[in-house]
Amino acid sequence: MERILGMYPQALHHPDYNITQLVYLKIDCPIDGDLDELCLSFFNEVDKILGTHYSRSHGRKKLGTKRLLASMCQVANLHALGVLIIDEVQNLNEARSGGAEKMHNFFVSLVNTIGVPIIQVGTHRASKFFQRTFRAARRVSGLGSIRWDRLPRDDHWKRLLKRLWKYQWLRNAALLDDELESTMYDLTQGVMDIVIKLFALAQIRAIVTGVECIKPMLLRKVFEDEFKPVHPMLAALRSGRPELIAKYDDLLMPEIEGRLLTLTRSLDNVTQPKLPAPPADDKAKRLAALLEEMEIPRDIAIPMADELLAENLDIPLAALIHKATAYLAQDAPKRPGISRVKRTEWGGLSEEDLRRRYADGPDSEVYERLKQAALILDLRPLLKAS
Repeated sequence: MERILGMYPQALHHPDYNITQLVYLKIDCPIDGDLDELCLSFFNEVDKILGTHYSRSHGRKKLGTKRLLASMCQVANLHALGVLIIDEVQNLNEARSGGAEKMHNFFVSLVNTIGVPIIQVGTHRASKFFQRTFRAARRVSGLGSIRWDRLPRDDHWKRLLKRLWKYQWLRNAALLDDELESTMYDLTQGVMDIVIKLFALAQIRAIVTGVECIKPMLLRKVFEDEFKPVHPMLAALRSGRPELIAKYDDLLMPEIEGRLLTLTRSLDNVTQPKLPAPPADDKAKRLAALLEEMEIPRDIAIPMADELLAENLDIPLAALIHKATAYLAQDAPKRPGISRVKRTEWGGLSEEDLRRRYADGPDSEVYERLKQAALILDLRPLLKAS
């Protein structure tokens, strides 16, 4: 939802009408589920975005739910609110809100009064609040409701797992076969958050232990060791019994995420095996690149690197660099001193020198002099031919 909302600017100023429009507004249900607090969070969020002071002028809790609801409608109309998103709806508390009937009436009035689309987002536990009366369920459904559930074991699951399996950082990366696919689904029950964490933790275990490969036994061992907090939830999903699944409205795994961070740090202590020496071609390229960094021209650095490697194939790069610098210091010809010619002396230079032709007349005729000396290409014959 937040990614979709991020594609739109949240506030737009319309100078022709002298108003600032709120394209969307997203608020979270208070933790205690108080309906008055929900209304107050609406005004606080508007103030945070627009820099207004509605929370002081309209958002006083002593006004009561009905007055707060009317003020929400007024502010929404004033700023041409496009859509209102209420997240964490499962936080609604029947006792604090005044009972289920009052809570249902509030949301029905909100939909009718505010006059803009309202999207309600929550975990599975939120559905029980709106399924008690047909009127509330019908308004919550609106143009449709989406229930995000675990992935079934179908073609979508297999395609997603194949795409995920490409992100392996192991030396002996295993191909995804039927046994690995069935093991992953049996352990995770299609919950993608657990799929990603199990895949990452299994790779860390494979690197630390040195096996450098993901096997079904490794997946089961990692699941058994690192995923104890969610074993009851996944056992309920595996059973398929609704009464057991209903006990867990969400799957929160802070312990597993913390364990993932801890194990990731352990990768720094893994001793890396000594890599084989690079091929001669790679060594020549690296030597040539180092010579270029020493300000040796490329046309000299490449043949010099090839010649040094042909004579000294087994010595390290540092020794080759030393030989190259010694060779340049010994055999490089001394450059003649560069004498600078003053502009007043250009007329005494040879005829082939461009500075002489520049000094032979006024500056405005330089182009014609160079053209007469056939030093400028005439493009007209080429254009006629084309």
